Amino acid sequence: MIAHSGSADWQSGVREQVLAILGVAALLAFAFRDLAVDDAFITYRYALNLAQGRGFVYNAGEPILSTTAPLYALLLAAVARGGLDVPIVSNLIGAASIGVGALCLLAIARRRGELFVGWLAAMLYVLDPLLWLALGLETAFQLALILAAFAALEFGRPGLAGLALGAAFVTRYDAALPAAIWVASAWFQVSGFRFHVSRPAPRALARLVLAASLIAVPVLLFLTLTFGSPIPATLAAKRAQTALGVTGFYAGTSYLEGLLILLRGWFAQTWLYALPALAFAIGVGRVSARVRWVAPFVLWAGAHIVAYSALGVAPYFWYYAPLVPASVLFIAQGVTTANRHLRSIVGGLVLIPFLLSLMAIWHAPTAPLPDPQSDTSKVLPEAKVSAYRRAGEWLAANTPPEATIGMTEVGVIGFYAQRTTIDFLGLLQPEVARALGGGDAAWTLFHYQPDYLALTAVHPMYNFDPRGDAWFLTAYQPIQRFDDARFWGSPVVVYRRVAPRATVSDTIASNATRVNARFGDSIELLAIEPSADAVRAGEALTVRLWWRAAARVERDYTVTAQLLGQHDLIIAQRDTPPGLGARSTSTWATGQIVSDLVLIGIPPTACAPAVAQLNLALYDARTGARLRVDTGEESFRWGRVEVLSASSSGLRFTDALTLTGYALSPRLVAPGDTLDLTLRWQTGAQPVEGLRAFVHLVSDADGQKVAQADGAPVLRGDDRRALRVPSDASPGVYRVLVGVYRSEDGVRLPRVDAVGQPLGDHVALCPVRVR
Repeated sequence: MIAHSGSADWQSGVREQVLAILGVAALLAFAFRDLAVDDAFITYRYALNLAQGRGFVYNAGEPILSTTAPLYALLLAAVARGGLDVPIVSNLIGAASIGVGALCLLAIARRRGELFVGWLAAMLYVLDPLLWLALGLETAFQLALILAAFAALEFGRPGLAGLALGAAFVTRYDAALPAAIWVASAWFQVSGFRFHVSRPAPRALARLVLAASLIAVPVLLFLTLTFGSPIPATLAAKRAQTALGVTGFYAGTSYLEGLLILLRGWFAQTWLYALPALAFAIGVGRVSARVRWVAPFVLWAGAHIVAYSALGVAPYFWYYAPLVPASVLFIAQGVTTANRHLRSIVGGLVLIPFLLSLMAIWHAPTAPLPDPQSDTSKVLPEAKVSAYRRAGEWLAANTPPEATIGMTEVGVIGFYAQRTTIDFLGLLQPEVARALGGGDAAWTLFHYQPDYLALTAVHPMYNFDPRGDAWFLTAYQPIQRFDDARFWGSPVVVYRRVAPRATVSDTIASNATRVNARFGDSIELLAIEPSADAVRAGEALTVRLWWRAAARVERDYTVTAQLLGQHDLIIAQRDTPPGLGARSTSTWATGQIVSDLVLIGIPPTACAPAVAQLNLALYDARTGARLRVDTGEESFRWGRVEVLSASSSGLRFTDALTLTGYALSPRLVAPGDTLDLTLRWQTGAQPVEGLRAFVHLVSDADGQKVAQADGAPVLRGDDRRALRVPSDASPGVYRVLVGVYRSEDGVRLPRVDAVGQPLGDHVALCPVRVR
């Protein structure tokens, strides 16, 4: 029953209400004990590293502030120091904080004589699904500190309020908003603003500021001495993510759009949210008319919306938690306008949708999966933690302590792996955020070349999929996968780098070959150094280049590096701006030597053995126009690289068939000629009955199929196919594509890697040229 009677009833029921609120918080804490948010584990790792003597860092030896909750991390470091489980204790702190925040609302409303409003607002707060979704983060802890400060000020205790606000500020800096609002409220006491502080405003303000400084200043000083600045690197990273469209909702979602998505998600769960929505609207009118004590909560929520919209950072659901106190007060104020005898009933009805959302969160691990692109999925916990934790624990047990690991979400995996982590979204390395801000999501992988990668199958690096990159496919091999049918990004795949890490400096290597070729009027190629004179098909080749700006370069040019084989057919190619995309030619100073690293992946189907030549060119990516070399040609040819036969076991089409080898001749043909292709197959665990292999001859120029030879694969001996080049075939380069499909429905079998991840539905064999 929701209390709404006079002060005698209130006094007699206070203990019961407090116990009820804390009881609900305890019950929900137990129900949601396994909830986790990936971002929270970033703070956990700072805490664990500090407790274990590695310093207040994420990566040992890298003083970069990547947690937005420094005080909370220090608190959890004490927890870790005591040998307690950090994620579990953090969830307990969060649950307790939700209860404390509710009690503060109850106390403030009681002070104002709004008994029913306080009780209902407290119950709405402790049942709010958004706060429980954020369990484990610093969110509820910070809100409890802010609400405790509000309550202390309400009861004339500015010193205590200052301590709470100071702690809230260094827990998360956006606590500056409510602090500023309450300072303004105290200032306006002189002008008649009704704000209950038992001491004169100037003295109260001084006590508040002094007390806040006692907490905040030491922490800020510690952060400045440790990191050079108390500002987290995550601010720049979140802005860079926004530029790429990366958010906690959908691509390009703004802060206000995220709020609407959450509201739509809750309404999709149950139409009963219409009841609190109606009460909210009525409460807005009541507060604006005559309930002035709610104004600071409203101003706080409004300032939060304006600030986060103006910052332009990528929004995540927990960014909306500071709107909860004002929202539940509005709803409670709206309900209190109901008939005195109906308030309890209306209040109980308003609580029902909140309870239903909490039940949906509780059932989420076993309930039917919502569409990950639906609004409903945004108000439920993501089922990623299990797969992430298993991947992290596997990495901790199966990789060297000095290994580096690249990943897109660094929370759970990074916490359990305890390895030096490269974050593809820029939270840990500021230079990654700068690359993302320039729209380059691939630079981090090519620049750092981590020893291991832990990537999801869906959007492994958001708008860049390395599985489509030839160098990646030759430099990294999948070695383990972690499946979770409930996680939309499953499986999580661990890759190991099998190619040597390639680096380059602006000092020309002593064993590099000086070439001194001039491109256009302003760029010189000084020297070249390939990583090897011979490379196998299916492996990586690194080419180091040293450029110099002979004059000011007005445009940005892209480097194309090709390995040309017989008949000038391209064996492998890579196009990239200099410096892996980080050293645009328009930024070069006259006389500056610029080192460049070109990472080339040799396809496993490359014709080998073969002798190749390196062909280099610079072109304007907007127009395709190439700079002429001082020889008069549009490219510069150099050296000799031997391409050896692949050493891999073949190319798998699921577990049914593996293409173990092929032979194709001739490579130079005329229209009307016939290409002879021999395929060699090996069967796998799955049955091959009803399977057919297709062979298509496709033009490189327009992708059109000009010939084909389909048929059942020959499993014993050679599978010979003949492709007749049409008599009207245009001169140019053509590709031979091979794949497998089911005869009954035409569905193609995917080509898969070592852990079963799909890599397309065909393979391209070496090219041929039509005269």
